[in-house]
Amino acid sequence: MTDGIYVAKFLICLAIFLKASQLDLKERIVPNKYWKVMLLAVTPFNLVEFLSYSTFDFVFAIVQIAFASSLAYLLYRIGAYGGADAKALMALSYAFPRYPEVGIFPLLIKGFSFAFSTLANAVIAAPFLAIYMFLSNLIKGNVSKGEIPYSFIGTKVRVENFPKFYNLLEIAENGKVRKVRRGVEPDEKMLRELGKLKEEVWATPALPFLVFLTAGYIVAFFVGDILVYLLSLIL
Repeated sequence: MTDGIYVAKFLICLAIFLKASQLDLKERIVPNKYWKVMLLAVTPFNLVEFLSYSTFDFVFAIVQIAFASSLAYLLYRIGAYGGADAKALMALSYAFPRYPEVGIFPLLIKGFSFAFSTLANAVIAAPFLAIYMFLSNLIKGNVSKGEIPYSFIGTKVRVENFPKFYNLLEIAENGKVRKVRRGVEPDEKMLRELGKLKEEVWATPALPFLVFLTAGYIVAFFVGDILVYLLSLIL
């Protein structure tokens, strides 16, 4: 019975994560109703699952939910990601109060919290994105001395056709162009002033982190917690 519950909850959450990722890619806004639907949809399965818990299992589940939700909120407060990402992790911690095991899955190793394992797997994907961006800039000939750090986090774009959901890595200041370490959301005035000085500037995409979370979610279910596995090899 437990396997069936885990599979049902996995498919429900996967469908919502995929839809939320699609919205995140197009609009960078995900309505709260998706996470409310997730909570309502998994609740009947959770109630059945809770009946099989011992007192220890139930206490552990509450601790896991509290830990993952608190961490998700803390990371949101310090600006690590957006509100939708935090709500997704909070909803996921409730959906899976215990790390799901179905047949041979996960293949490697479980983490303390399924929601936290999802986040850890998503973060691990970030370096691969940076490598991809660097190679892309290298092929385009955008990598030069003094600009190498920016080639890992951005790309050169035309000011007059500045793409949607991108932030500036260069700004106009006192008639000169100055590079910045963190992306700056542009307005028309900023782009107009910058366009007088340069045709192309470094910019960084505002990443739809829910896409990474969805990938991390799938990996956490079928493979396990990659970070915990790597640490187990080292230690």
